[in-house]
Amino acid sequence: SSSSSSSSLSSSSQSSSSSRLDVFVTNALLDALRNDHWAIAVRLLEQAVKRTQQHEQNDPTQNDQPGSSDYVYNGQVNALSFCTLISSLVRNGLPDEAMRVVRLGYETTPSSARDYYRVYISGAASVKAWERALEAIEEMKANGVSRDKHVYTLVMEAIVSSGEDWTRAISIIDQMRNDNVKPDSITLSVALKACKAGQAWQAALSLTDTFEANHESTPNTKTYTALASILGEKGHWELAIPLLDKLLKAADMHTATSPSSSLSSSAAALSKQQHNRYVKPDVWFFAKLIQACARDEKGGWASSLDLYNRMRKLRIKPNGAALTSAIVACQTGGGQWQKALDIADHARRQHVSINVISYNALISLTLRMGKHKHALQLLEKMQEEAVQPDGNTYAAIINDYHYRSPKMAMQSERDRGTTRTTLSSSSSSHASESFFDHGADQSTASQDDEAAMQLVVDGTTMAGTTQQQQQQGQE
Repeated sequence: SSSSSSSSLSSSSQSSSSSRLDVFVTNALLDALRNDHWAIAVRLLEQAVKRTQQHEQNDPTQNDQPGSSDYVYNGQVNALSFCTLISSLVRNGLPDEAMRVVRLGYETTPSSARDYYRVYISGAASVKAWERALEAIEEMKANGVSRDKHVYTLVMEAIVSSGEDWTRAISIIDQMRNDNVKPDSITLSVALKACKAGQAWQAALSLTDTFEANHESTPNTKTYTALASILGEKGHWELAIPLLDKLLKAADMHTATSPSSSLSSSAAALSKQQHNRYVKPDVWFFAKLIQACARDEKGGWASSLDLYNRMRKLRIKPNGAALTSAIVACQTGGGQWQKALDIADHARRQHVSINVISYNALISLTLRMGKHKHALQLLEKMQEEAVQPDGNTYAAIINDYHYRSPKMAMQSERDRGTTRTTLSSSSSSHASESFFDHGADQSTASQDDEAAMQLVVDGTTMAGTTQQQQQQGQE
């Protein structure tokens, strides 16, 4: 019994000594790295490894006491020391030195070799050194170190972020499959980023279908949002709409097969949270779909409003992007200004904050349809809700009164001296085309012109201030 106790005590003493040594080595490395002493950090780690090897060859009971001169050097150098140094070196533009440490770690602790390579690849990906990351994967393969989907996905992200040809990133997927590494939905998300960068909507559709056919990914909110964005940008909204039904079907299947009855309450709650996050359609998915359809005059605008209604039925609160796109759809569909105002009122009842972009879309639509009084009421509503109008807001109103009452506009220009110059050419041109197209009355002003002109004059000053601020920011 006493020999057992002494043995246990000796073992715990050695463990404590080794643990304290790990902290010492790691802290020393961090201190050297904080002062950009890369060479010192590498030399310190090499000396610690050498001392560790000497310690293992000798009797470990001779140098494990705090009074020993070798106490601070002996013990096991842990993986954290290697990973800390590898990450710092590669992220600071020293990939050769980092790989040197990776190989030293592989020789010292082969069981942690995959972690060392992963840290190296992650660091190389963060600085867009994707060639180095690929070389590391090949070295892992040559040394028999197991590779997983994460290292390949990191390389793909590095290729996409560096602006390389999108097909190069996609080719990594074939390399994964050839190495018997199964890609997943995260891999697909990165692949869709590559397709978006290359404007390759057909490749995006094909990849998604292939992943789902191979059971490498299931319909989920993140990948379908990215796919809807790609299709919408290329004008293929009719291909994006079916994604909603596929996602809803997947959500129903997930709910039906979820073993919530056999789980504890906390586990069931976690399962439901993951279901809502990854499978159930969210506001950003709907926003991308609505945006994809909103500007199409051949029927897409109607689908956009239908999608907005479906989102409301699912009790999903709209965000600024979804709300603005729905208003744009009302404008595309023949100027349905009353419908747009109803959509905004409903958003307010849901306690959704209407931002300046949505307000600008509403004001532009009402002015385009000749509803000038409603436009001014919207401007006053913005001020009540503490939404700061921008240059585009006032540009639309000033242009409206300019074309409906040239005489008053010219007087305003003489008084202020800056009315025309403060308007951006793009906003002025857009507003001009809108009012000419819809036969705006250029001869007389409406009865509320006098009340509105103060807002116009104030708006001119604010628009000029906004432009000056933008110019100062650019300088």
